[in-house]
Amino acid sequence: MAYHLTNAGSLHDTIGLFPAYKYFVLAYELALRNECGYKGYHPYMNYDRYTKDPKNSALFNGNATSMGGNGLPDPKYTGLRTGTGTIKPGGGGGCVVDGPFKEYTANIGPGAPVMNNVPRNPLPSGGGYNPRCMRRDISVDAALGATTDRAYNLLTKSKDINTFYNTLLTPPRNASDPYNFGIHTAGHYISGGDPGGDPMVSPGDPIFYFHHASLDRLWWIW
Repeated sequence: MAYHLTNAGSLHDTIGLFPAYKYFVLAYELALRNECGYKGYHPYMNYDRYTKDPKNSALFNGNATSMGGNGLPDPKYTGLRTGTGTIKPGGGGGCVVDGPFKEYTANIGPGAPVMNNVPRNPLPSGGGYNPRCMRRDISVDAALGATTDRAYNLLTKSKDINTFYNTLLTPPRNASDPYNFGIHTAGHYISGGDPGGDPMVSPGDPIFYFHHASLDRLWWIW
């Protein structure tokens, strides 16, 4: 999380994005195996399974085997504005209070705050100690930006790495498509929140690794 905070720019360039995040997911998977007794491989998020009702999916339904549920409703949360549109609020925005991460604490950041009422970091860099709950806003609108047809078009119409990269991160603005966020943005904002929706400290929400495992799969297929 701290490494991502201080290196987010270079991590997201055309050359670095895909191999860097492959290593991120690998390092996380190895830590789970070597330090936590996990026996398997790290799964990827199959976005299209969650587009209609992500809050009740196996990932986000809040039960003991999920990655935790939605945040508590926060009436002050008004959604996220991206470079290609606005992602409306999904009824959350507050602290996650169910599932395995209900008492989870994010300790650094925010680096690029995306939510109201998140305690500001004591250091301008965002790297100071700043313990707070994990907040989420699980969004159907964001999930609709990562459907199978978008992945198929990404894979079949990207003739070079620059096209693949730009389509994944910053597709051309399309006024007739309200969900044209790019799969990278859409996948992050399915859960949104803090730290997950903050582009500087997003690895602080464990769902980050499901999302980037999926992006790594798309890159591998391409």
